[in-house]
Amino acid sequence: MGKGKTRKIRNGGIRSKRQRGGGEKENELIAASAKGHTEIVAQLLAEGADVNAALTGGWTALIQASTNGHTEIVAQLLAKGADVNAALTGGFTALIQASRKGHTEIVAQLLAAGADVNAKGNIGFTALIQASIGGHTEIVARLLDAGANVNATLTGDFVWTALIAASTNGDTEIVARLLDAGADVNAEDDVALIRASENGHTEIVKMLTDRIQAKQKKNVALNQIVNQIVTRTQNVPSLQALATQQLSSRDMRYARALLSRNKNGNSGGKRRTRRAKKSKKSKKSKKSKRKTRKTHRK
Repeated sequence: MGKGKTRKIRNGGIRSKRQRGGGEKENELIAASAKGHTEIVAQLLAEGADVNAALTGGWTALIQASTNGHTEIVAQLLAKGADVNAALTGGFTALIQASRKGHTEIVAQLLAAGADVNAKGNIGFTALIQASIGGHTEIVARLLDAGANVNATLTGDFVWTALIAASTNGDTEIVARLLDAGADVNAEDDVALIRASENGHTEIVKMLTDRIQAKQKKNVALNQIVNQIVTRTQNVPSLQALATQQLSSRDMRYARALLSRNKNGNSGGKRRTRRAKKSKKSKKSKKSKRKTRKTHRK
């Protein structure tokens, strides 16, 4: 495409922040990226336009292309070294924007390029929370696989997690994925369950209730084990201190191992006593043998 097309989209409804150093080519690059003009983007990049130039509010070519779903342009910009973690004034990155809009392929491109999966925008919005709000199941799965914090929470008066969002909206599959990834079912005083109940999402109510009951049973079992360890390790201060800590469900096997190891009280001390007795017997036996040899010699 020629320069006439470039001039046509030069302003593109975007107000540039000239004082930040954005020149004519950079303004055109960002406008073309926003509108999906692939050939113009290629032309401007070839002419040396700064791929990381930003407009008012922090808008870069990559954030524009990611927000508007222009997959090929995202690939071009990343290949030219676009900053994958550049953010708008409110903290929103290209990944958060693409996750919010449901652009699955772009999310995959950005993650592969090293996008911060746990970057936070205004009041704590993450890519996972945005994808959960939007009901974008595949994006939720990709973000979780990339290590997204499943229990990230918005700050301020508006309490929200990915699980609360999905439970409110009735997205059963997303709720299941979040729970399997370790989402806290009791977050913010069971808000997820309350929201699902209010909105009549019966299947999600059952899923959440089952998880809450299972968690309660685990806590009861763990407390019983901890109490037994406390009782049976009274003479072992280090184990006593460990036992009185708040153990997580992942510590269950270790707790049982401690209990088994110390089921007869300070079994370590008893083993040392038994070894000491055997050592004394052995010494006595050796002395007796020496006396016997001397007697025979005489």
